[in-house]
Amino acid sequence: MGKIVLLGSSGFIGKNIFEYFQNRGEEIVGFGSKECDLLDADSLGRALEILKPEDTLLLASSITRLRENSLESMNKNILMIQNLLRKLQECKVKHLLFFSSIDVYGVKNLPHAIDESTPLNPEDYYAVSKVAGEYILKVFCAQNGIKLTRLRASGVYGKYDYTNSTIAKIVTNIYKNKSAALVGDGSLQRDFLPVGILVQVLDFAIKNELEGVLNVATGTSISLMNLIKKVFSLLEIPFDIRYEKAQELRAGDLFFDTRALQEKIPLFAPKPIDTYLKEYITLFRKHNEK
Repeated sequence: MGKIVLLGSSGFIGKNIFEYFQNRGEEIVGFGSKECDLLDADSLGRALEILKPEDTLLLASSITRLRENSLESMNKNILMIQNLLRKLQECKVKHLLFFSSIDVYGVKNLPHAIDESTPLNPEDYYAVSKVAGEYILKVFCAQNGIKLTRLRASGVYGKYDYTNSTIAKIVTNIYKNKSAALVGDGSLQRDFLPVGILVQVLDFAIKNELEGVLNVATGTSISLMNLIKKVFSLLEIPFDIRYEKAQELRAGDLFFDTRALQEKIPLFAPKPIDTYLKEYITLFRKHNEK
């Protein structure tokens, strides 16, 4: 097995990936945007001189929706992939894993259980960039004999994320303000994925050279109201919630059919969300009490 090369090692998910494989004593090389700017073909080319045909490449770098969601950011995300593929024409790899997004399915009129066959319906620039990225990589990898895995993860949270995810924002509000604001009635359902599960799925996909599309979710959704109640309880703070008038909701309920994941990864068996929330809140407290 060759080394693992990670693009996007400075992000929250990238940090978890790098730490996981490094702690296992496996050879992994990580590049953040400062060491390898995917928008700069020369910078990317210099960094990826280390690639060998037996290596595995993880593409976890992009301009996220939280940072910018515009026509310009969409074009930049696509340009990153174009620059990468120009380099891979010179030095190929064995396996490429691309971090896509559940946003490729759109945000409205979704089926009760989303699976890998659910039609794609991107509804903003970020989602379009992920769909485009998937198909560009699919064509290139097929033409060049590179195995390709496309991972679409749902609501990732965990270590090194203390500000951006939905769960991080809820915990921050309750921890600092002793109360929570809720838009709507709190009935909206979401599937929140601990980053540790995502990394373990990634590890299995690399070791077994899995190909194709995988939705990575727990398969169990929870309403925002029940999530908030659990956070209040775990933080041992009296329940205090402020209801705010709902504007047009960006998305409907999200439920995932994880049978494909269970079939490909037999040991995939997430614990109840309470277990992961407790672990996350412990990390959150340590981070904020430094």
